[in-house]
Amino acid sequence: MPYINRPYRNRSKYLDYLSRYIDPPEDSPPQTDFVVDLAPFPTSFASDGRAIFPISARKDALRMANRVVKPELVIFATGYTQNFDFLDKESGYCNPADVDMRNVTKAGDESVAFIGFVRPGVGMIRQAAGAIPPLAEMQIFFWISVIKGQIKLPLSAPHYHLLVKETARIKYGVDHSAYMSTLAKDIGASPGLWELWMEYGTQVLVSYWTGMSTSYRKIPPISLSFPQPVTALSFDPISDVLWAGSNTGDVTGYYGTRGIRGVSYKVGGTLAVKKIVAGENHVRALGVSGEGFGTWTKGGMNKWYFRQSRPFPDPLVKIYDLRTMRSLPPIAFSSGPAFIHVLPKRASTIAVISNQGLVNIVDILNPAAASEFYQLDLSSYVTSCAISATAAYMAFGDAEGVIHLLSQAEDTVDVPFNGFDGQPVEWADTPDVLPEIEWTQTT
Repeated sequence: MPYINRPYRNRSKYLDYLSRYIDPPEDSPPQTDFVVDLAPFPTSFASDGRAIFPISARKDALRMANRVVKPELVIFATGYTQNFDFLDKESGYCNPADVDMRNVTKAGDESVAFIGFVRPGVGMIRQAAGAIPPLAEMQIFFWISVIKGQIKLPLSAPHYHLLVKETARIKYGVDHSAYMSTLAKDIGASPGLWELWMEYGTQVLVSYWTGMSTSYRKIPPISLSFPQPVTALSFDPISDVLWAGSNTGDVTGYYGTRGIRGVSYKVGGTLAVKKIVAGENHVRALGVSGEGFGTWTKGGMNKWYFRQSRPFPDPLVKIYDLRTMRSLPPIAFSSGPAFIHVLPKRASTIAVISNQGLVNIVDILNPAAASEFYQLDLSSYVTSCAISATAAYMAFGDAEGVIHLLSQAEDTVDVPFNGFDGQPVEWADTPDVLPEIEWTQTT
């Protein structure tokens, strides 16, 4: 991409001040002082081998208009046709061009289905582009429903095909949204607004209506033994434990979603715990004052190190792409970002949390796509947050000693915080029962 974009970079200094491309040194002059030219498809080749390009207002056409290009090698990428010779036509098998039930199978012989053979958002409608895997998944649901006889026939007329010329090579382009919606209606997975409201309530209705997905749901919170701000949180990577730091310098482990109180220890000083990082063999905590940085080895030993100054929060969510070494457009968050976390297993997705408990999950590579919004039930403000290693749980501590939880898991009892049955939690030995003493005048 650096070599393709280089000839077309002509921006004002003001725009470059706001955002600009930064190529790595190995892809910058003088190491790579060349470009890769794009050109429209040639209409013909002259007798001397010169390519004849069509005249148009496209940037690549204008760049190639006055240039003499005599290629040494021409590779024609002509595409392919969807034919399967191993499907014997004499036996009645069809090809993708012959199917008549939602581009998946043919009526009368539903034993063969063609999954993933539609092209979402091809042609001139670039804004309608989608992905083949989710279409393929919905096509599988449709085919299974056809085989089980759960599809109401006849099917409604299709209105999802993209308009193309009769001479076009690709005639199986579909509008992603319209095609998915049609398949959903066919299999009964597109409920009406009234049904949504009566069955699932106002929150699901509003989320469905506004296009927001809600993969997380609220589960009962965990309350500390006495009210105080929860200043730091961290999920244990190998045990079903959530570590919480308090405003008085205590670090406590809470077992499972029921919040059973486990081991507890002090961070140096009596002020708040600033940061907790749980590892396989240790739990490290940073205090605001005192000796500051401490490590508790799982099993018992405490060590303390240096202090750290207080960071200053940035009012904007600024993003930098390390792959292309350039900054991306910032994400607007009117409530004010107080915490930012990257969601595990979703590398381009972040969770932005405000002090008022508004949680926004957004894809930084596609900020225009539908985001997820959640509002925590708070009577104070958020003081800390953490996301589990599998992203199945999100925890938020508030100023009143309550840890609010969001979960993607269907069964929060059987799904541990760390996602698997890892290292068992070490509990303190149960003390022996004291003997009964009979109190008399001579005791």
